[in-house]
Amino acid sequence: MMRGVNPFVVGVLVVLAGCSDITYEGGGPLRVELTSVPTSATVDQTVEFTVAAWGSVLSRAIIAYGDGVADTVAASGAQSMSARRDHVFLAPGSYTVVATVEDVAQGTMTAEITIPVVTP
Repeated sequence: MMRGVNPFVVGVLVVLAGCSDITYEGGGPLRVELTSVPTSATVDQTVEFTVAAWGSVLSRAIIAYGDGVADTVAASGAQSMSARRDHVFLAPGSYTVVATVEDVAQGTMTAEITIPVVTP
């Protein structure tokens, strides 16, 4: 036993010194995925889109359907999020659907898929 030294304080100092090299990342690298069911559609058919994201401080995801319509999903500072939105295309064509995820710490990232829509 060491004289004149409080072992609790020595233990705390050792723990603090041991932790000084650790940095907190607050989540992982920004990543976004966008999927649809089905992957092609007919006019007036409901398509289910799912956006999933991982990051540090996610603020929101915006899903732009390529036909002038968009949905915004709040993430409220989460490190991960997943949201499902349904959409109906009203005209035939090839639509590029883009999901943009915003992370306060890491900026933005997008994912996109193309949905062919035909007349029934």
